[in-house]
Amino acid sequence: MNLNYALQFNKNKDAVLGLFCDPNFFSQHQALMGSTDFKLLEHNDDGNRCVIKFSYQVASDVPAFAKKILGDSSQVVHEEDWDRATGKGHISIDVATLPGTMECEARLEDNADGCRKVFDWEIKVKLPLIGGKIEKVVAEDIKGKSAPDQAAVNELLAAA
Repeated sequence: MNLNYALQFNKNKDAVLGLFCDPNFFSQHQALMGSTDFKLLEHNDDGNRCVIKFSYQVASDVPAFAKKILGDSSQVVHEEDWDRATGKGHISIDVATLPGTMECEARLEDNADGCRKVFDWEIKVKLPLIGGKIEKVVAEDIKGKSAPDQAAVNELLAAA
């Protein structure tokens, strides 16, 4: 299943990328999003390319049929790989209880109000019969977190 949407941030691409390459940002961002047990697993930034990988625990806010698979909460490993010159990144999310993949190509585009982060997700759940239904639940969960995500990033940008 594909999911495409964009978030608007109140600073330009370079400022946003600077934040996205700061491990402290992700710790604060996940706390604002209600996640717990944040752990930084990897951080490499050579000034041109930035890779950051971390884990956290998140409560499952999904329908009952999906909780049978995803559980009440999930351990998540999140990795982002950003090219500072192009403003393009790759996001990979591994949910321990989800038999499948969540991959995203993202890009930052400057505009008059700051910049937009455009997401092009591909969600695949490998379960017979109900995989498509779980993909829709996961996509709805991601989309449902987009407004709080935008607010959290803008709050942290304002404080930076």
